[in-house]
Amino acid sequence: MSSFWTGPAVAAPPLRIEAGFLSIGLSPSGRVTALTDVRSGKDYLAPGKSAPLVSLMVDGHLEEPTAVTPGRHAPATLQFKLPSATVDVTVERRPTYSKLVISGLQARPGADVQTAFWGPLPTVVNPRTNPNQEVGEAVGVVRDQDFAIGLRPLNDKTVGAWPIEDEQYGFAADVIENPYDLQVDTMYEWSAAAVTPWGSLLRAYSDDYSKPRLRQEVNGFGGPATFELGPLSGPDASIIGSSIALFGSAPDLAPAVLGQIEVGEDQPHPTLNGQWQKVSQASSASEFWLSTNSQNATAYADLARQAGLDWIYDASGGRGPWKSTGHYGLNDGYQNSDDALATAVAGVKQRGVQFGAHTLSDFIEPNDAYLKAPADKRLAVRPGPKLTKALAADGTELYVDGVDRLTPGPADLLRVGDEFIRYTAQEKVGDHEWKLTGITRGYWSSAAAAHSPGDEAQVVVKNSYGGAIGGLGVIDEVAERLGSLYGKAGLKGISFDGLESASQSGWGSYGVARMVNGFYRDLGPAAADGFVSEASRISSNTWSVQTRMSWGEPNITSLDQVIRNNRFYRANFLPGMMGQTSLTPTRKDAIVGALAVAASWNAGSQYYASLSLGDTAEGKELLATIRAWESARNAGAFTTAQRAALGDTTKRWQLTMTTPDREWSLQEVDTAGAPIGAPQTVTIPQPQLIGDPPPAATIGKLYEYKLTSNTPQTRKFTVTKGSLPAGLTLDADTGAITGIPSKPGASSFTVTTSNGAQPTASARYTITTS
Repeated sequence: MSSFWTGPAVAAPPLRIEAGFLSIGLSPSGRVTALTDVRSGKDYLAPGKSAPLVSLMVDGHLEEPTAVTPGRHAPATLQFKLPSATVDVTVERRPTYSKLVISGLQARPGADVQTAFWGPLPTVVNPRTNPNQEVGEAVGVVRDQDFAIGLRPLNDKTVGAWPIEDEQYGFAADVIENPYDLQVDTMYEWSAAAVTPWGSLLRAYSDDYSKPRLRQEVNGFGGPATFELGPLSGPDASIIGSSIALFGSAPDLAPAVLGQIEVGEDQPHPTLNGQWQKVSQASSASEFWLSTNSQNATAYADLARQAGLDWIYDASGGRGPWKSTGHYGLNDGYQNSDDALATAVAGVKQRGVQFGAHTLSDFIEPNDAYLKAPADKRLAVRPGPKLTKALAADGTELYVDGVDRLTPGPADLLRVGDEFIRYTAQEKVGDHEWKLTGITRGYWSSAAAAHSPGDEAQVVVKNSYGGAIGGLGVIDEVAERLGSLYGKAGLKGISFDGLESASQSGWGSYGVARMVNGFYRDLGPAAADGFVSEASRISSNTWSVQTRMSWGEPNITSLDQVIRNNRFYRANFLPGMMGQTSLTPTRKDAIVGALAVAASWNAGSQYYASLSLGDTAEGKELLATIRAWESARNAGAFTTAQRAALGDTTKRWQLTMTTPDREWSLQEVDTAGAPIGAPQTVTIPQPQLIGDPPPAATIGKLYEYKLTSNTPQTRKFTVTKGSLPAGLTLDADTGAITGIPSKPGASSFTVTTSNGAQPTASARYTITTS
């Protein structure tokens, strides 16, 4: 065991960690005393809410540091001294952010260090009291109109959230669980940022899994459900290596810094047409949702082109083209063959259309091989009661030593050995004995067998459709299967529907990360460009991989709810999306109303469609209507004023294409379709770089400036003449100029934008450095 520091705390001056334009003050005892915007001097630390930068859960008790000692070597190391341990935190400063890593941990002999906590950092940013402020729960960024502060977890084991079992600490009791009033569910359980009545939080943690651990999970259970997890092997078993990035920036520069963190720290950095997905117009591409097979896929691609869309997506039965979810073999429509799917995808791509397919994450259907007797032993289960009496193979009553582990529910399915046993009722028959009745033996495909007193009846965790879900080993296999299949077949889109199941395995955000990030790693770099990923949930640990969310179901989700969803997307730097809608000619007025709101939010849509749409005049008219709205939206043709008006759900609109994909006529109408006022011209803007000229720079001081294009079709920014000041770089995807200048003088340069195929605009700039 490493030596344990026992000396008294040594008085020391306050320390500061610089992270971009954020300066984090630390007291001599290691508590955060300031979160300062160094440009303005404003402190964003919530008054009276200071917390330690790092703390530990040791032997079931929270330990906070009593002293912090600055290191003397580069990269800088801070040593936090706690009652039972010392923690070394290495601080690696980058130009726009800083990386913090737990690089060492020494505990006293016999101490069990269970969890390391980062923060939480309590801030004054509060969207509940100020609508101009935003908290991106999933991305881990809080911001007002002047400043953004971000915390990003840098590996799967550093969970951007707070542990369920430790909610008595870290201001967790103050967290507003659903600040955006999302219908799909709360996101706080998987989020690095959180909203409170007095402000907001930024936080992360890492659990030790060098030995089995008891953890809790709430989502899907109606209360804390206890799991026994681990041990893990390799780096993820240890708290050492837990790592976060911290930064402060101007709000409009925050996406650029997030991208720099991904690239600089070897994080997933997906691209669409060569541009980072988080700033790409293609990330909000609309698509047709269909039931495809090897015979009709190309016909659906042709239908999509009639609507001006370049995506089709198989959502057969709300689950995709699978024989069963779990092993994800193809169904009869694709001859149970990966190759047949690949052939269909190739045919669709020849028509200029991309192909995606739905999944149910690690949902395991009863007909899947994971449940074929004897069922896989790595299915998700919770600790359960023990049998108090023998159970014969034909027994109809099951006696157990308690029912406390059968709650919270649903918990009506047990696994005893390799047999699944369902029950419907329970009755107390003794001081320490309960009888379970209404028993179904040999549930799913298992075989009824005899069981002995003392055998454990594990509680089976079921998915929301009644099947099983996987534990960590199964999650990894599902991710590998899907990543390999999508890469080889050429599929370019996925939804991890039911992704919360990976959390309900007991592993929380870590399980979600193993599913989504594991899939991306298995997809491979050759297939990753152009790939669109969405899901039923988003976490701080999967934000980099996940392109978008698109929550909303036909006849269930109101337009007002869709707008609330889009506020959440915007706060998390995700593209606008409208969810799914049924595409039928009889619903044209409702569809056009949604298209107008979609144009206001620059949001894509997912349309349930059928081939019969192309067979009637009404269907063809609807396809043309979609093409008009989608082409204008994607071209950035609507003015700011027009987009604001289109977002008013009390108004009705018609849009007519006057020049194919270049010019349109926008007309407000009344409920009878009669015009209100004069029609408005909608036209593609002439591409140009807009905004104020760049400010002067100072040697040795962080510099940030963002070039802005007036069209979403801009994909790249390039210096085509002259050069930037020494020490500054231009981010080709976001247009951000950042860095630390190193030489005085005036630097003039020309920046040219392109749409991926050809140059579109140029402008000349000068930055003077002194």
